[in-house]
Amino acid sequence: MLDKIASLINSKKFDQAKQKLHKLEKKYPKNSEIPRLLGVISLKQNKEPLAEKYLLKSFNLNQKSVPVILNLASLYKQQKRYSKAHELFKTIILEYPDNEIVQYNLGNLYRDEERWDEAENCYLNAIKTSPTHVGSLTTLGFICKNKGDINKSIEYFHHALAIQPFQPEIYWALANLKTYKFSESEKDIITSMLDGRFKNNIELLFTKAHYLEHDKKYSEAYEFLKQANTQKYQSLNRIAFDWKGYGERIKNVFTPEFCKKNQSELITDITPVFIVGMPRSGSTLIEQILSSHSQISGASELNYIPELVKKFGKQNYPESFKDFNKSQFHQIGESYLENTKEHHANYRIFTDKQPLNFSFVGAILLSNPYAKVVHSVRNKYDVILSCYRQLFTQKHNYSYNLEELLLNYTYQENIMEYWKSLFPTRIITIEYERVLTNLKDEIVSVLSVLSLEWEDVCQKFHETKRKIKTASAAQVKEKIYTKSFKKYENYNCFIEEIDNLSN
Repeated sequence: MLDKIASLINSKKFDQAKQKLHKLEKKYPKNSEIPRLLGVISLKQNKEPLAEKYLLKSFNLNQKSVPVILNLASLYKQQKRYSKAHELFKTIILEYPDNEIVQYNLGNLYRDEERWDEAENCYLNAIKTSPTHVGSLTTLGFICKNKGDINKSIEYFHHALAIQPFQPEIYWALANLKTYKFSESEKDIITSMLDGRFKNNIELLFTKAHYLEHDKKYSEAYEFLKQANTQKYQSLNRIAFDWKGYGERIKNVFTPEFCKKNQSELITDITPVFIVGMPRSGSTLIEQILSSHSQISGASELNYIPELVKKFGKQNYPESFKDFNKSQFHQIGESYLENTKEHHANYRIFTDKQPLNFSFVGAILLSNPYAKVVHSVRNKYDVILSCYRQLFTQKHNYSYNLEELLLNYTYQENIMEYWKSLFPTRIITIEYERVLTNLKDEIVSVLSVLSLEWEDVCQKFHETKRKIKTASAAQVKEKIYTKSFKKYENYNCFIEEIDNLSN
């Protein structure tokens, strides 16, 4: 009976499954599997408090049940209640040290915490026990990519595909290395998958566009790119955001007078450097170069600013800030430094590369008089095309519609011009194209603002051991990557569309 109910859950027939489970619950109140399945349904329906209630009930009925412990730990991981998740794993890891599912899920917990070495060990333990565990092989591929070991990454992805060849996620992961060239047999598999049960699969459509571009079949590549983005945008049921109106609302709050009277007087010897701009504008490369300097720590993409804006602004930015005073901005500055202390424990300067922080530049600079902003800019056509070619893991949902993507680009350009007019000495503009051709001069312009001297090690940024989590991971582990420079010139239809939309 429970097998049939599990099948209903897999088919997303949640109401039918719940009805049957509630009947069984009355009949078998001591059966731990019944509340577990109710918890699983609640998880799938994003009803977290209800899921926790059912899963705890199941756990109390059977504290040695591996499935319920994994479900409950997964919920706590989702809620970032990491210590509670680890407590649960302690109850089973000693008893099942060789269980690949336990090791894989513990690895996922460590990965979520960005404890990469421990995560990698868990996945290696999983494939030691079960060499064909596809989830662990795939995740090891992603970890190696982030570490810059691209050959090892490809090896793991190939191993996973040898076991289970029909995996759209892995083909996209290979395409997303940017430097990978698909074999003819791999192209045939991708085409046959799109012709069969994976028709309109978003990952495969992006992948096919990628390899057609590699083959210099730009018109065909662009057609698949449009299909991929249309499918993705429709799947989001998204209504285009009013980017122009949003920019005007920000300007109405952060007026010159407002900024003049509300600069916090926070005293610190720490200088956070916020790298902002459009995604795919070269921000990862800039951070990689800066963090190669002996006096700068690279913190990568931190979410503290959006979280603090939400916390202090009660989720109604920018209007919620209109009555702020310097004392409240001071609190934001203090909270930010407290949250980021692991990144500046041994450094006076650290980078926070969260490109979308460009909406919050006013709040950032008012909250910390020592903060600096680096604005990463790139050719309009190149950066828009680069976003349009990318299947992002999260955020950036505007990018799957060319019209909304252009509106977002224009908003970013306008709001950054506005911030520069208010804080002319605290925002440094770095042009991606100039970094490619004259790296030293561009980076020196940032270092001089930070009162730092140039170090030759900045030229060897690709040798860093830092893990890179963005789509640019493969490129910034090479010497200057120029293959995407003026790529838009190959796409006449794209240029035409952007020009028409701009007009």
